[in-house]
Amino acid sequence: MTFLPKKSTIRICQNKIKLIKILEKKNIPVPKSFHIKNEKDLDNALEKINGTAWLRAIKGAGAKASLPIKRKEHAKFWIDYWTEKGLSYKDFMLSEYLPGREYAWQSVWKEGELVTSQARERIEYLFGYLTPSGQTSSPSVARTVNRDDINEIATNAILAIDSSATGIFCIDLKENSNGIPCITEINAGRFFTTSNFFSFAGVNMPYIYVKLAYREKIPEIPKYNPLPEGLYWIRLMDCGYKLVRGGKWTGKRI
Repeated sequence: MTFLPKKSTIRICQNKIKLIKILEKKNIPVPKSFHIKNEKDLDNALEKINGTAWLRAIKGAGAKASLPIKRKEHAKFWIDYWTEKGLSYKDFMLSEYLPGREYAWQSVWKEGELVTSQARERIEYLFGYLTPSGQTSSPSVARTVNRDDINEIATNAILAIDSSATGIFCIDLKENSNGIPCITEINAGRFFTTSNFFSFAGVNMPYIYVKLAYREKIPEIPKYNPLPEGLYWIRLMDCGYKLVRGGKWTGKRI
């Protein structure tokens, strides 16, 4: 038994615009988004998005080819830059810019039933200062959060793409201007790079995942919020990591 998501589910999740359109039809909060296949599509999408828009590749990780834009010229030059790196217009999507806080929701599933999950907020990013967007999707500072709305939105999203979901599902969410967490992507079949955060704090999801795959008994664990709020995970590329319990982050959010 591989205990992996279905191939069809993984294919959906690997295409961000396809995923968002499926969730949109299920009335699950997502950013207003458009597939950019050519320059005309870009013009039409910009007319429908007021203010800052978010240009990104429909496939890839680490905020690949992402750029917040305010003018058409920015988008055209950015796409032109990436075409020299092997991408084309059809590899891009344009979304409304989500200005709120960013969250990551990690979960383990078995045959359509949620086993356990935990959310965290990304506060600072590894090497974010080196990217035009200021983001890299990999946090240098993150903290646990327990929010019913995030749990509900994330659970409904997984079931919307796979009613018999099995294995690992990790979701990225960001708040819109109304404070509603919107799903921007789902990673199926693999943990977040910070999965050791939750393990170190007391919820070892990789261990639970392996036990389930071998059909062995797992420890009793809540479906939601197995960890308390306010646990901070601080890490740097060359300096290891540190779990800080309690306190309140007072730094600047990006």
